[in-house]
Amino acid sequence: MITIYKNENDKLKKQKTIEAGTWINVDHFSNDDLNEIHKTTNIELELLKKLMDTHETARVEQREDTVLIVLKVPIKKYNGYRTVPLGIIIAPNHIVTICNEGDQVLKQPLEDSSLNPLEKSNFTIQIFYYVATLYLSHLEDVQNDLQNQEKSLYHATNNNALKGLMKIEKSLVYFMQSLSSNEMVLERIASGNVLPLYKGDERLLEDAMIENRQAIAMANLYQELLSSLTDSYGTIISNNLNQIMKFLAGVTIVISIPTMVSSFIGMNVPLGKLGEDPMAFIYLCVFSLIISLIVAFYLKRKNML
Repeated sequence: MITIYKNENDKLKKQKTIEAGTWINVDHFSNDDLNEIHKTTNIELELLKKLMDTHETARVEQREDTVLIVLKVPIKKYNGYRTVPLGIIIAPNHIVTICNEGDQVLKQPLEDSSLNPLEKSNFTIQIFYYVATLYLSHLEDVQNDLQNQEKSLYHATNNNALKGLMKIEKSLVYFMQSLSSNEMVLERIASGNVLPLYKGDERLLEDAMIENRQAIAMANLYQELLSSLTDSYGTIISNNLNQIMKFLAGVTIVISIPTMVSSFIGMNVPLGKLGEDPMAFIYLCVFSLIISLIVAFYLKRKNML
């Protein structure tokens, strides 16, 4: 799907046709979409099709008057977080952004009416900044997931909590690898050899780099916390199972007392006057109950029940 934007009177508005100075955003694209952009903008088709590879790494590629910048951006999936490539192609008359999950990634930039495709350096750096803040937002969600998993871990007796920790661990691995590669791209942009940096651009780029480094620090911290939780997981499950087995053993002892009493009374032996008493059954039940309560109280005091 191709969407065209142009800044008019400091407001980002949709356009029906591709013109000079427009921003072309390609989301959930097909070969036909890329062929159409190639025909209308003269951007190399090979350059466009590189973004079809979901494993494309973050990098900067320069082709005469065209620059391709690839960033790895986070997206939320049913089985955790993943990263996909976001391509920014800076051509003489256009800026093209290509991402198969653009509805998640570029939601905030699309709502920012101050973006101006004519100011290519500033436009690109603002995308960098949005991507860095998107990582921070997702890392806050990861922190919440870690806290929830930690709470359930205290009572865990099966592998469900471990599966949740593995999902978080996989997400953090993707984040760390992608944030590190994005950092190298930002450093190359900061050198000024890829895009000319104008007044205000350097400050904005510095802010983007700070946000990206903060995201790296947060991801690294959560990886260490996750490693600690995983190491504790086996011990906690073992202790929880031991507590359950101890409780069941105590209950078995308490329940066995009435059985033992009734077994003794049921033997073919004379019971004397007790056997002739019509209340004998009640007496035996009360006696068994009292003995069971005494044993249960003793086990409880010894923390065995």
